[in-house]
Amino acid sequence: MACAVRYRFERGLGLGLPGQVIHTAQVEVDAAPSDTVELHFGRRVAPDGFVWSVPLRRGEQSRLKVGVMARGDAGAHLERFLTRPDVSARLLGDPGPPTRRLLPLRPLAKTYADRLLVVGDAGGFTKPTTGGGIFYSLLTASLAADTLLEGFGAGRLDEEFLEATSGAGRSGSARSCGWGTGCASS
Repeated sequence: MACAVRYRFERGLGLGLPGQVIHTAQVEVDAAPSDTVELHFGRRVAPDGFVWSVPLRRGEQSRLKVGVMARGDAGAHLERFLTRPDVSARLLGDPGPPTRRLLPLRPLAKTYADRLLVVGDAGGFTKPTTGGGIFYSLLTASLAADTLLEGFGAGRLDEEFLEATSGAGRSGSARSCGWGTGCASS
């Protein structure tokens, strides 16, 4: 199963939620030209997280992507950051409402069930430092494919088989990113 960071299906299937999540919020807004990527840290800016500001161009227009990853209401932290005089002076338009997302910091405790393996963001497999999920999505999908091929060959896709053949007992990548154990940091 791969269905992004929503967890409706996971809850419905009794798999629960990731062990820990952090909140994110991001806007993109017209801004004065810049070539500097900024990172801001501190409890008053983003508790247990950080703020980023990344300049970009859309056609001829200079813009900024400004976002927050923080404990609590990331949207409120972002709004406070955008109203700082040193930041608001660079903005050339209204940022509008932010795009908000949950970022899993730990995977689901259990990522398998009868005829089911959960991969990528849906299983809580992301890179907490950036929120990126492509690498872990591909890695867990590859591990799931190997496990499912083995299961098809054995005529078994039951929970017990999927747990035993895709868990921490396997060698190589499966040990660092086993179903129900999470990906090891690298």
